[in-house]
Amino acid sequence: MTGVRGGRRWLLAVVAAALLCALAPAWLGEGELGDVTVAVTRGALAAAAAVALAVGRPSLAVAGLGGVAGYASGYAALHGWAVPLAMLGGVGLAALAAVVLGIVGTRLGAAGFAALTLVAALAGGALVDALPDSLGGATGLQPVPAFSVPLPGGDTLSFGPAGSLHVALLLVTAGVVVCGLVLAALPGARWRAIGGDPERSRDAGLRPLRGTLAALAVSGALAGLGGVFAVHATGIATPSVFSADAAVLPLLAAMVAARGGPGAAALVGAATGALGLRVLPALGWTGPPGAEALATGVLAAVALLVLPGLRGWRRAVLRRRGAQADAPPVDAGRPAAAEAPAPAAPEWPPMQPPAGAVGLVVRGLAIVPEPGAAALAELDMAVAPGAVRGLVGPNGAGKSTALRQIAAALRGGSRDEVAFDPAHAPGRAVLLPQQGGGWPGCTVEETLRLAARAGGRHGRDADLAAEPWCDALDLDAVLATPCESLAHGTRRRVEIARVMLLRPAVLLCDEPLAGLDGADRELVLACLGAAAAQGVTLVVAEHDRAALGRIASETTELMRLDLASQPATGTAPA
Repeated sequence: MTGVRGGRRWLLAVVAAALLCALAPAWLGEGELGDVTVAVTRGALAAAAAVALAVGRPSLAVAGLGGVAGYASGYAALHGWAVPLAMLGGVGLAALAAVVLGIVGTRLGAAGFAALTLVAALAGGALVDALPDSLGGATGLQPVPAFSVPLPGGDTLSFGPAGSLHVALLLVTAGVVVCGLVLAALPGARWRAIGGDPERSRDAGLRPLRGTLAALAVSGALAGLGGVFAVHATGIATPSVFSADAAVLPLLAAMVAARGGPGAAALVGAATGALGLRVLPALGWTGPPGAEALATGVLAAVALLVLPGLRGWRRAVLRRRGAQADAPPVDAGRPAAAEAPAPAAPEWPPMQPPAGAVGLVVRGLAIVPEPGAAALAELDMAVAPGAVRGLVGPNGAGKSTALRQIAAALRGGSRDEVAFDPAHAPGRAVLLPQQGGGWPGCTVEETLRLAARAGGRHGRDADLAAEPWCDALDLDAVLATPCESLAHGTRRRVEIARVMLLRPAVLLCDEPLAGLDGADRELVLACLGAAAAQGVTLVVAEHDRAALGRIASETTELMRLDLASQPATGTAPA
């Protein structure tokens, strides 16, 4: 990872240097204000796209949202509104429009949402053309009043064609920096968690829809900020912001700089604008294609090379260093097996459920893989508070499906077939999924902090609650590492810590030992046993019956109804 991070630093340094060189003549009064304003605005739009991308909503309407804000602000200013108030109204309208798009596209995947936002952006351009009397049509809305600020002594600081771009650059940069700080803080970690794994976030109580809409509102407001400054600096609201190339450029910039957040995306977006508007024309480029189209094409080529190529580039670096390119990733949280001393029994943090021990009752639950499908099996079991029940059966019997249905039923307030025992007792059911560990877009530290807060803790208490789990599961060395970069054993330990920090009354484990080596298997088994001893009720689906027998007092065997004539379930001592 060191080589990749070093490459990114050089990339950002080169982009920043190119941006400064491209804009320096304009700052000295030798360039055109309009070109530089567009370049700066594109930086704000790319930062807005980075915020939307973090929450898993790749938006092609970011430039269009800036256009909505600019047109709204310009129209209001031309009809008697004070310019600052018109600008605030435009920014608010862009944020509202982003939220509406988020609500409309709630059930769409990433590709579907991108298509929805592209259609919305093109529809904005069609609306401008359809209302030439009000919005200026193809010629745009002009002349838009400039933004000015009264100064002591009767002077006025003008922000417009006769003013200074320093004000615009400062304010847009401040907006990008604020968004970058938010994305780097806990709200941003929550957004990345939602974007990386909405289902795991829903199980943890992070409220994916609310988080998604909040991120889109911030993205829309930042896009609107760039839009209103561009309109009031140049004195014209142009319909070109709704074109297809304007829609694609911010998203490409955000994808190229995905790891760097809004700041890196803003640099890439602004540098691309400067390349098309200042650098290529200064070098004598006349096309075809046009300079702006060529700059966008260069950005698209970089995106195609960088996004899928980082892993292959890293392998090439490893080959040059004499490493094995196809070797499994090193588990940074644990020494090599040959050097590892005999592990000492960890001191487990408190795991008692806040409401006390709660049992689980399942009566005649039909295991249905998807709505409308035939039932795979029917499950009956009663698990005493603090007990461990094993769930076994052949592949395809519905073990994972059963755990998901139980978790969904308890999260939704229980059903007749599934209930806590006693039924009136407050409790929380948490699913430990079979795949992955932590949230892919978050570091280990962010994952644990989010889980601690989702478990009902706040502030310093949440940070203190995560520390003992780092010690018990040997996670201190990987706290700053993204979860998606961890080896399988370390990801499983991170996931164990995450679900325990949620303080479950009932923990549903889907093959927690799958793919683990001896040391990690022992650690996971010890943790589950300690949780039961402290009052957590566990249902563990597992193929390894011998390992399961070490912690489970009883097992329930799940048999497919269409493959066996015997009863669907049977209970036997472990």
